[in-house]
Amino acid sequence: MGCKIGTDCTVVDDMPEFDNLVNVEGIQVEDIRFNADEIIEDENLLAIGLILNSDSLYKKWEAAAQDCEECKFPEIDFNNRTLIGKYYQIQCLDIPVLSITKENNTYTYYNKSVNNSECLVQTCPNYTFGWVSIPKIDENAIVEFKKGELYKDCDC
Repeated sequence: MGCKIGTDCTVVDDMPEFDNLVNVEGIQVEDIRFNADEIIEDENLLAIGLILNSDSLYKKWEAAAQDCEECKFPEIDFNNRTLIGKYYQIQCLDIPVLSITKENNTYTYYNKSVNNSECLVQTCPNYTFGWVSIPKIDENAIVEFKKGELYKDCDC
């Protein structure tokens, strides 16, 4: 269902700088799937974001999910890669877009939800992880997390 004839829509973008971001070289989106409620014991990790520089926690999660047929843990070379993930809410019509930038010793993980629907409302809040791996970062590196959204505000 689209907008009625004569309906005005305004694009709302609370992270316009996203389109001009330059990703860290070697970024790779990782398709990791598991039930966070069953695997992650510390709820604070879900709120702040995860930075994994070794495979110990990753292997622990994989072992905890061994009976899960839908779960997915791709091989990651933690000797040369760092895994960064953020748990976030996403609506059913949203498309998540991820980016990682670096300035000096600070990495910024950007997550932008894009919804180009006009006058179509579906509320089905889901929670998911957005995972990326990048070339190994220094143990003293700072990782910041930012979330934004782009949607159409229409007078339907």
